[in-house]
Amino acid sequence: MDFLRKYAVWIILVLSILLQVSLVPYMSVLWFKPDIPIIVLTFIAVRRGSLQGMFASFGTGVVVDSLHADFFGISSFCYLLATFVSGKLFYYNIPMPIRRWGLASGVSTLVYSVLYSFIYTLDNDHSFLQILIMHSGPMFLYTWAIALIWAISPLYEKRDMIRL
Repeated sequence: MDFLRKYAVWIILVLSILLQVSLVPYMSVLWFKPDIPIIVLTFIAVRRGSLQGMFASFGTGVVVDSLHADFFGISSFCYLLATFVSGKLFYYNIPMPIRRWGLASGVSTLVYSVLYSFIYTLDNDHSFLQILIMHSGPMFLYTWAIALIWAISPLYEKRDMIRL
């Protein structure tokens, strides 16, 4: 039981990668897909610091990019910057209130979705505003909604008893 409690975040990170690769393509609405690992990476960066979050995000990005047929390195770079920003702005060593988690996950998913969409569509003739409206905005809202649903689920940590 102590092993499970000690490594629960890392087990959930591996499960989020598996979900991202196997289940998320079936959750797409039009061409918008949520990004599940950024939610767990934000939690790691906010609770354990930006350095540990950056190490986890780089490794997660390499694994996600190697399992997808996308450009290699985009997810690693975007995960890294998003977790750095959320870790520096929202590091909180005690159980987080839901409002603070909502803000931290919103900032992190916004940074991730804007960077990922902008880099992914660099060779297109779209303006930055079109990229924000057509790609980044819906991906941000979809991922942030899942992060907020996670915050009200039993998996999220509570004030009295710490989970994860």
